Amino acid sequence: MKKFAAKTHAKTSLAMPVKAALMALAIGASYSASAAYTSFADAYSAYQQSLAGIDKVDIAVKARQAFELGKQEYAADSANYAALMMNYANAIAATTMSGGQSGKLCIESSQRVAEGAQPSEKLSTFDACSSEHLRQQAFELYHQALQIYQQQYGDKALETIDPLLGMAQTTELEQEKKYFSFDAINVAEKHGDALTLAATQLAAYKLLHRAKYYLHNTNKVDNLALDALKTYRNNAPANSFEVVDAELTVAKLHLEKKQYDDAEPLFQDVIKQLDVLPYSHPYALTAHALLVKLYQEADASEKATLHCKAIGQATPWDDNQQPAPLYSQAPLYPILYARQHKAGSVELAFTIDENGTVQNPQVVNVTGGERFADEAITALKQWRYAPKFENGKAVAAQSSLKLDFKLDGR
Repeated sequence: MKKFAAKTHAKTSLAMPVKAALMALAIGASYSASAAYTSFADAYSAYQQSLAGIDKVDIAVKARQAFELGKQEYAADSANYAALMMNYANAIAATTMSGGQSGKLCIESSQRVAEGAQPSEKLSTFDACSSEHLRQQAFELYHQALQIYQQQYGDKALETIDPLLGMAQTTELEQEKKYFSFDAINVAEKHGDALTLAATQLAAYKLLHRAKYYLHNTNKVDNLALDALKTYRNNAPANSFEVVDAELTVAKLHLEKKQYDDAEPLFQDVIKQLDVLPYSHPYALTAHALLVKLYQEADASEKATLHCKAIGQATPWDDNQQPAPLYSQAPLYPILYARQHKAGSVELAFTIDENGTVQNPQVVNVTGGERFADEAITALKQWRYAPKFENGKAVAAQSSLKLDFKLDGR
């Protein structure tokens, strides 16, 4: 039987910098003592302040300003200049990894010029606007920074790790992604610092496990994350962010392989470690959501309820927006309709109860045939949501959605 394939967009993030903070400190110390660096100091200070926010476009614009003004202060082959280059490259790479951010970056840059920005602000105009061009620009910046670090410190210096990982992230060639990742690991191994090696291994795993290389080297890539977690547990404080990050990464690895007994305690520990915070950390919400998926796949739906409620309590309900399911199952495509090349859609109204389960699904409209409606209802009953909370208590809420049935290539 063919399944309806819902389109999803996955977001990933990489803990890229391993040693970049050292260069940032060097830059801060070098300009603060001299009034000659005033314009650069203002730009760099604005960039540092932008890092406290979540606006990746703003960070990229300010990183560009600091980078351009830094050209007047540092030699083109200096480590400080390479550090500014890395900041700028990291900011560009972050926008290309966030859906729609590269386009927003171009729009904002164009508006700054169109609105008559000052000369220093015009420096934020980016050389190219497409996501592909921005990716290429980031790669070239990483490459230039690597060359400077190699010239200043040597081919296998610790400072080369970050640009190597950056090049692995932004290259379009699969072979280069593998080469740069393992070159960074080799550098970390050479220096013998366990935590630096673990950070590099985990970053490399996040880069490679979605690459084509992973298909034929699964165990080798998986071992990078497994070894990193083992190292962190042996060498880092139990409640450190590095341990939590590694646990969440390895838990996802086990969940993808349906190794539920291995994944469950790791997700639980992530939640336990982050429960001490006065707010809901994104990693904790991710762990809750993936435990919902785990329990639903393992036919332990009742265990998923606790985590549905935890997410519902932590995230505000919007009556004007369709809630996203925490777990969904694609409806089957009716065999007869597939043979007849029929397409269609089903609009459904339903209740999300206080446990986050779907109740009383009703067909509002159907096109293409009633069997589409039957399959849509059967699938929807398996879905799980974060329930609505009012005054600290989970309550039932109404929702609706539309499911489209289309055959591949049609």
